[in-house]
Amino acid sequence: MSARAPMSATSDKRPDSGSSRSAWNDDGLDAPGRPISSGSSTGSAKRESKSAASSTRLTKQTKAKKEKKESFCSKVVGSIWSTRYTQELTDNETKAKTVLRELIIYVIYLAITCAITSGMSSENMYTMTKVMTDLFVDSQFPVTMNTFGGMLTQADFWRFAEGPMLDGLYWEKDYNDHNVSDAELGYVYYESKLLGVPRLRQLRVHNQSCEVAKMFEDVIPACYSEWTRKKNDETEYGLKSETAWVYHSEKEMNGTSYRGILTTYSGAGFYQDLGTTKVKTTEIINELKENLWIDRGTRVVFLDFTVYNPNVNLFAVAKMMVEYPPSGGAMSSHKFTSVKLLRYVTVSDYIIMGCEFVFIAYILYYLVEEIIEVC
Repeated sequence: MSARAPMSATSDKRPDSGSSRSAWNDDGLDAPGRPISSGSSTGSAKRESKSAASSTRLTKQTKAKKEKKESFCSKVVGSIWSTRYTQELTDNETKAKTVLRELIIYVIYLAITCAITSGMSSENMYTMTKVMTDLFVDSQFPVTMNTFGGMLTQADFWRFAEGPMLDGLYWEKDYNDHNVSDAELGYVYYESKLLGVPRLRQLRVHNQSCEVAKMFEDVIPACYSEWTRKKNDETEYGLKSETAWVYHSEKEMNGTSYRGILTTYSGAGFYQDLGTTKVKTTEIINELKENLWIDRGTRVVFLDFTVYNPNVNLFAVAKMMVEYPPSGGAMSSHKFTSVKLLRYVTVSDYIIMGCEFVFIAYILYYLVEEIIEVC
């Protein structure tokens, strides 16, 4: 009996089942609607924390890549189109470097521009224009000793055609009065090749293109006004058989308008192509003169021709014109244009071509720079 007493005392200290359930509930481990255990709650929180951290790291990596890409683009753009207006410059050293860089780029641009400009013109253009002017404009007519610039009448035009024009276009004898070879025919000054044949062209106005005062109608049957497109005469006249006496439109002649002293003339008209030799051209001039190709209805006469000088690689385009105003008299003018139509022949020409490509690149460069500054 006495031996079992301690065991009974020990058993009395044990909590009953109700107390155990109450204590379990009091710890919050088995209450309805509450977490089952503190260990489970902690694991869930850790997983959420890891997920948030991973998301944050991805966001930071994406931003870093984007910033790196933008930084690379900014560096590239900044290094090529860096100016005082495209960047915020704070220190004086960076400002000085930027200004020096802009200056060097602009100096190179000016050098390229000057090279292209000088390559497109030369002193040969001036000399060629001058010799053509001296030959056709300043040469004196026979008998009257007048010049092309001093024309006064219709007869002066024929003096010019029979004198300075024929002598200037056809160099068929050397200075020793011997005929040149066939290969040397068709040269002006023995140096410039005449391309094609010269052409004479005129525009006319028709009779009754203006009104005569009634008190003079009986004694003045004809009236010729100034030239306009509306008053342009397109009717055949004279021999009515060749191009010189038949009107041709601008389209047929592939002509263009030209501004004279008095007005702007169309590229149409009555034209006559001259010959390839002096003898043939003399016959044509005599026929036109004898049949009054130029009369009261004529308002302007053009002489057009082109020569090419291979020694200096230049074309000389000549346009000489004589206007006959309705008031009477004659007004002459001329234009000799020396141009380099065959641009790339020598080594220096190809160097100029390279400069032209660089110039185009500069234009694109400055265009992008202006866009960046505006944006």
